[in-house]
Amino acid sequence: MNAEPDLVLVGHGSRDPRAGMVLRALRDAVAARLSVEVTLAWIELDTPLIGDVMRAREDPPVVVPLLLSRGTHTARDLPPGARRALGPDPILTAILLDRLREAAITPGRPLVLAATGSTDPLGTCDLLAQAEMLEAAWKAPVRPGFVTGEPSLSAATEAASAAAGESTQNRSSEPPAVVSYFLAPGRLPDSAEADTDHLGTHPALIELVLMRYHGVAPLGVTRMGL
Repeated sequence: MNAEPDLVLVGHGSRDPRAGMVLRALRDAVAARLSVEVTLAWIELDTPLIGDVMRAREDPPVVVPLLLSRGTHTARDLPPGARRALGPDPILTAILLDRLREAAITPGRPLVLAATGSTDPLGTCDLLAQAEMLEAAWKAPVRPGFVTGEPSLSAATEAASAAAGESTQNRSSEPPAVVSYFLAPGRLPDSAEADTDHLGTHPALIELVLMRYHGVAPLGVTRMGL
């Protein structure tokens, strides 16, 4: 009998089949690194739903949400004892930097970190923390923006441009680049019209999920109790 618990990954769910394909590939990659059963469940819009998966299990699994921040779904839709959301985290910062290099974004160019949006202030706090971590590594202004919510992408673009104009170290004549802070493609991610690829196919994401499974706390994330 395996001493370690099984793992249940929980995605949001999407009507866009591309989103399911990306997260199923992530599940398979994580499963290849573990000797336990790894199941992918969903909050909505896909099957199996997380509630059905949990009711069918006798032994409690480790539940890792494939969500980038706290919010309504982490508070309402996940079972008690679920691990924290994937972000903010230094590993995500490293992935975002890789995506910027892959897209040939000029160093020093201001950035907008584009996310879905949340009515929960904790979700906004998490996005702001991730934007600050990226800004410290990128060494140019990074402002968070939501495709649904405030600050909007247009407001974030204006704020990033203004911050770049005020900076004495990094003055860029280029408009802010939009950085995808989404795990997979879909209707809302596509509406951001990001200049970089989504995060879900990056190999470091596997390591982050494994860290959450093993209960490893993220390094360097202390802001506001994160």
